[in-house]
Amino acid sequence: MKKRIGDILIEMGFLGQDQLKMALMETQKTGVMLGDVLRRLDWVTEEDLQMAIAVQSGAQILDTDTVAVDQSLAVKIPIEVLNEHGMFPFALEDGALNVACSNPFDVIARDKLERLTGCRVKTFIARRSWIATAIDLYYKTAQNIDREIEAISPTSSWVVASEPALVKG
Repeated sequence: MKKRIGDILIEMGFLGQDQLKMALMETQKTGVMLGDVLRRLDWVTEEDLQMAIAVQSGAQILDTDTVAVDQSLAVKIPIEVLNEHGMFPFALEDGALNVACSNPFDVIARDKLERLTGCRVKTFIARRSWIATAIDLYYKTAQNIDREIEAISPTSSWVVASEPALVKG
């Protein structure tokens, strides 16, 4: 049986037993996930939580300072899917789509991405704020480039002469 996230946080020294008990009572009252309660109470940092989730899930923590993002992936997956599940695809390696997420246990999101892309999905843990910024940056950049290309491309309203006109002199 996997260790519970609260127990891992205690073992790592990020949380006390009394804090965990109070946070668990809050989750029962509100239905909010334990990690979100602990963050809201400012008892753990997002990085503390990421480390504990990495221990629990076996997923790697993404080094967001050095990650190389394959910008071509931005056009392959609808932005709505990424925003809905808080995931950002950053690379395609050996037939696997590498995806940044804050919750590597979201099998519904992983399955959806696998169906959409036809690729196996490998999750990496990243901060929610980094994921949201990356989605905005790479998708909005791709959309702006598409708009600029459309603006300078000839449209169907233009008529291209098939033969040059004869000019009398």
